[in-house]
Amino acid sequence: MATPDDDDPKWPRYILLGLLVWIALCLGLATRPLVDHVPTGIVDGKVTSEPIKCHAPIEASSAPAQSLPVLEPPRAYTREACVLFHSQHRTLLVVDIVAAVVGTAVLLRFITRRRGRGDAVARPASPEPATPR
Repeated sequence: MATPDDDDPKWPRYILLGLLVWIALCLGLATRPLVDHVPTGIVDGKVTSEPIKCHAPIEASSAPAQSLPVLEPPRAYTREACVLFHSQHRTLLVVDIVAAVVGTAVLLRFITRRRGRGDAVARPASPEPATPR
């Protein structure tokens, strides 16, 4: 005899597991410090940049993690270090987590609705009591 779970597709559960792993990976990466390569101008016809260590996207500070190295002229920082880079990574983290949470909610609703329909189909209708004539 077939059980209702035999007809239940497995793909929603696999996608749900994938979304939960995705959230964990995003949060794990958000705790790692960033390195921003700040442009410092053109020297001898080559574009130069300086790697600057920044705080992790999940941290409150968007300032560089250490003081900026002093550059020899004609090199100079062409933008503020870490601020835009940090903001972009935070935005990406928020978008990833919102998409994963919405996807998780949709899949959970899909799984519970299918399970609810399966229960209703699996139960035989109770026979109506015979009325005496």
